[in-house]
Amino acid sequence: PAGAKDGDTLTMKGQGDAGRGGAANGDLRIVLRLKEDAYLSAKGPDVVYECPLNLLEVMLGGEIEVPTPSGKVKLTLKPGLPPDSTLRVKGKGLPKGNGGRGDLLVRIKYHLPAKMGVKARRLLEELVELPGWSPKRDKSGFVKKR
Repeated sequence: PAGAKDGDTLTMKGQGDAGRGGAANGDLRIVLRLKEDAYLSAKGPDVVYECPLNLLEVMLGGEIEVPTPSGKVKLTLKPGLPPDSTLRVKGKGLPKGNGGRGDLLVRIKYHLPAKMGVKARRLLEELVELPGWSPKRDKSGFVKKR
């Protein structure tokens, strides 16, 4: 039901065990347990989606599809999104008890490979040699302000 939370109890009158000696049926009580997964979780009526992005998506931005309780929605990402930033999509969360819906909160997570092949390593080493790809450090090792 709309607005239901983990641990809420639903009571269905007369839907339980048969009464003894002609008495009315008992009530059926159902305790709700909401299932979470590795990427989606509920925070009240809001849904939090941990969105893994590869390096290219983070740097260049672009359009991605993200899951919601009512289907997928497309988002346009700006280039250079900071790690752990959160995007809010109004009205795409869970139904609220008073009508309306919560929001979808999309948390940006950088996905970097745990292991890298020789070719990928060589390409990255070439990339950081290009102007603007590495921070400038002074003799003490501190990064210079721009």
